[in-house]
Amino acid sequence: MNKVSVKIQGSEYQMTGEKSIETMKKIAEYVDSEMSTIAEANSRLSVSAVSILTALNIADILFECSEENEEILKELEELKNNPSNVVSNESAEEIEKLSIAIKEKDKEIESLNSNLEEKDSEIEELESKMKELMDLVESKKKEILELKNNPVSQEEIVDEKVKELELKLEEANNKIKVAEQIASEFQNTSYELQLENTELKNKINK
Repeated sequence: MNKVSVKIQGSEYQMTGEKSIETMKKIAEYVDSEMSTIAEANSRLSVSAVSILTALNIADILFECSEENEEILKELEELKNNPSNVVSNESAEEIEKLSIAIKEKDKEIESLNSNLEEKDSEIEELESKMKELMDLVESKKKEILELKNNPVSQEEIVDEKVKELELKLEEANNKIKVAEQIASEFQNTSYELQLENTELKNKINK
C-alpha cells in the first residue's frame, strides 16, 4: 500500500492506494487542474461549489466512457457472431475476458455515479447549513457592533459574543473541509476508473 501527500487547491491530503506514487500524484494534479479551471472561470464560486462542478464534469466523462464501452461491447458481439471474420480461439477468449472486464467496470461506474449523487446531496446540505451559519455570523456581528456603540455595555459581554462568533466560524470551516475531502475522494476514484477503462479500450483496439 503506497501513501503520498498531495496538494489540491492549496490544501494537503493524504492519498493511499495500490497505485504507484507517481500515478496518485497525476490523479491529484488532474483534479487540481480541473478545479482551477472552474475557479478561474468564475471567481465568485465557493470552494464547495467548485468541488461540485468538478465532480459533475468528471461524472460526465464517466458517462461518456460508459457509452463508449457499450459501443465496444456491441462491436465485439458483432465480431464474434460474424462468420466472415475468422478469429482464433485464443483471440476469442481474450475478447471475452475484455468484455467481462468492461461490464464489471460499467457496474463500478454506475455504483460510483450513484454514490456521487448522494455525496453531491450531502455537500448541498452542508452548503445550506453553511449559509445559515454565515447569516448567523452576520447577525452576531451586528449585535457586537451595537454593543460596542452602547456606552452601557460591558466588555465581558462583547468578549463573550466574539468568542461565540469564533466558534461558529471554526465549525463552518470544518464543515467546508469535510465537503472538500468527500468531493476529492470521489473525484480520485472516478479518475482511476476512467484510466482503467482507457487501458481496456487500448487492449481491444490492439
